[in-house]
Amino acid sequence: MGAHSSTPKSKHRPKVKEKDRKLSLEVEENISGSSQKEAPPSTSSPLEATRGLHQGEWRGDLKNSDSINANDIEFTPSPLMIRQAKISELKDNRPSVSNEEKQLILDTWRIIEEHTANLGFQMFTSLFETYPDTKGAFSIFRALSQDDAQFEMELRMHGTRVMTTVREVLERIDDLDGVVEHLHELGRKHVIFNAKADYIDLIGPQFLFAIEPLLGEHWTPEVESAWANLFKVMGYIMREAMIL
Repeated sequence: MGAHSSTPKSKHRPKVKEKDRKLSLEVEENISGSSQKEAPPSTSSPLEATRGLHQGEWRGDLKNSDSINANDIEFTPSPLMIRQAKISELKDNRPSVSNEEKQLILDTWRIIEEHTANLGFQMFTSLFETYPDTKGAFSIFRALSQDDAQFEMELRMHGTRVMTTVREVLERIDDLDGVVEHLHELGRKHVIFNAKADYIDLIGPQFLFAIEPLLGEHWTPEVESAWANLFKVMGYIMREAMIL
């Protein structure tokens, strides 16, 4: 009598817990199993994803890789990219003519222009005498003697063409980019004729020797330097096309 009776424990509670535990385990197994399933293959590899961003080629062993590792790949630029980079470098280093030099050149050209018909002939006559090897760069002259009448005629024609190019450059002297393609074309023609790029640098000095007596009192160190620089620019642009 008077004793405290405790609430009897439910005999079914452990079964409920066991059932819940099994259900929980099944859910966990399903979740774990789905997470371990392989993802569907990508329609494009990481290598293909990067291709097309450049005109070069990615090289590397990505067979067993899911992502690109910079240490595993090597970029090889294409010939076109190399050429474009070289052109850009040459253009950045291209010499220029100052405004003061332009004015001196144009002022003295008014005197020189009256003698261009004979000036080109003098230039190349002196060139062949001073540097006999340069004659071999002209197929028409290799088979002719300098005493031959046809040799003189052909030489005068070639000299006239050179002086015409000088005139065209002077007409665009404030915008030399406008004659770059023309000078590049001349450079490519010299390659076809197997003319050495170094020969281009020999023309300027021959021109200076030819115009000095024509200018007389107008010939000054500043005038000489200005014309020499112009031919340096022209020769540089022609060689751009010869070495690419």
